Amino acid sequence: MVLRRIVLGIAGLLTVLALIAGAAYWSSQQAPPFYVEATAPPAKPEVRREQAKAFEERTVELAEQVRAADAWRHEFSQDQINAWLAEELSQRFGHQIPSGVSDPRVRLAEGAIDVGFRAEDPRTKLQTVVSVRIVPLAVSTNQVTVAISSLRAGLMPIPADRVLKDGVQRLEAAGWKIVRSTRDGADVLEIDLTDALPAGATLESLRVESGRLDVEGHGAGSAEKPAPEPNE
Repeated sequence: MVLRRIVLGIAGLLTVLALIAGAAYWSSQQAPPFYVEATAPPAKPEVRREQAKAFEERTVELAEQVRAADAWRHEFSQDQINAWLAEELSQRFGHQIPSGVSDPRVRLAEGAIDVGFRAEDPRTKLQTVVSVRIVPLAVSTNQVTVAISSLRAGLMPIPADRVLKDGVQRLEAAGWKIVRSTRDGADVLEIDLTDALPAGATLESLRVESGRLDVEGHGAGSAEKPAPEPNE
């Protein structure tokens, strides 16, 4: 009788663990709704190609203004960004994407940026969608402070440490200075863009609204102008 109860108890425990593991696997395979929508095949592929082209043209124009203009301001739409990610990123810059990562997309919400991408474990070959919510906290001259408010694999929260460590290293390799800290239980990144911009150029403002990202600042051209001579 005792042995039977032990066996039944172990069987019951294994059943519960199997159900938990199954639920965890199911959750890890569920993509957030914004990502499902952003990766759906476009109803009009030609429209998406035009949006990708518009994003690239605006980016080139912005780079020129940051280098030479007195002041600059640009607006990017969520649709333009996602069109470029879908049409151009892997074809032109696939060698710079980390192994196992594909199909990145964004959602621009009021005061927050959601980023999602497919990830494959190199050992198990299991795939999931990783998503992260980035909340801009403060912007001053060339200084951007953001909080990582959530990080998930499918619907499951995942530890941020390794992901952020790799991400910070890549940004630092691109010339950004980053200080990582914790504030109210959230991971916070203080990003200094001074060395990532042309000498004399500054970022002054970054605003995230529903479906839109606005950035503005002063170009390096404003720093090259001689100061006006004082009136005699």
